[in-house]
Parts: sequence; C-alpha cells; structure tokens
Amino acid sequence: MRMLRLIRSVFARWRSDSSTDQFAPQNELERRLYHAQRGDVSTSAVISELKQSQVVALFNGDPTMAKGMRLNAQPLLLNSSDGEPMLAIFTSIERSKIWSQKQTDFSFGMQVPFEWLLRGTVSGVGLVINPGSTVGLEMSPAGVTQLKANAGWA
Repeated sequence: MRMLRLIRSVFARWRSDSSTDQFAPQNELERRLYHAQRGDVSTSAVISELKQSQVVALFNGDPTMAKGMRLNAQPLLLNSSDGEPMLAIFTSIERSKIWSQKQTDFSFGMQVPFEWLLRGTVSGVGLVINPGSTVGLEMSPAGVTQLKANAGWA
C-alpha cells in the first residue's frame, strides 16, 4: 500500500528516539503507536487500529449543532515542516489539553470516530496525531488521500 510508504519514514525516525520509553499509553491506539515507533508493530496494524478508534479534535467554537443549523466551528490546523496544512488530532482528551492551553482559541474538544474525521478531511490536508508528543504520527495530504481512496471515500 502506497500510503504506508508515505508514513513509514516517520516511524523509522521515531524509533531512534529514546524518549518514547517514558510514554505511558492510555488506550489501544496509543499502545499500537508506541510499539510501532519502537519497531515492534507494523504500520498497517497502527492504521487498522486508527480506523476503528475514537480520537479528539479541537475546535475554535462549539462543534455541536442543533438539527438544521450550520456548523461554523473550525478544527485546529497546524503546518508541517513543508508548509502543508495538517489537521491536529489526539488519541485522548488528556493529550489534547496542552494544545487547548497553548491555542486558547481552540478550547472546544470533541471525541469522534476517526473515520468521521477522515471522511470530512478535505483534499490537500494531512493529519498529525498527538502533535508535539513523543508518540504520534504524521500523515501527508497524499497519505490521507490514499487512505480515503482505500476506504472508498475518495
């Protein structure tokens, strides 16, 4: 799968980072990410777990809406080192708290199925899971497009 090649180098870079030894996984997704970064679990196992996981996104307003109302809240977008927009998502509420304190305009957190967020991710936007954490994942916009195509949502 092409998408796996797009993120494999990120895991290879993280494997050499000894700071993952101090990371305490709080759920199955975090356990898979942790072990993948140590080289003990395949990238495809992480993607499989991610697709069935709940994740947290931060918004600049209340992301809930009454039936028939338009959603105006925007999710937290960061830029990759290449300047690409990346949707910031988190593996738990606890992992999102530091960002809601750093980016006070994005203090509304919402836990949702990853697949729901993936379906709504527009073309040209990548994903960053647990930005700034020792255990996370970056997926380029091309990787997101490929994942959506593999799921039949492209």
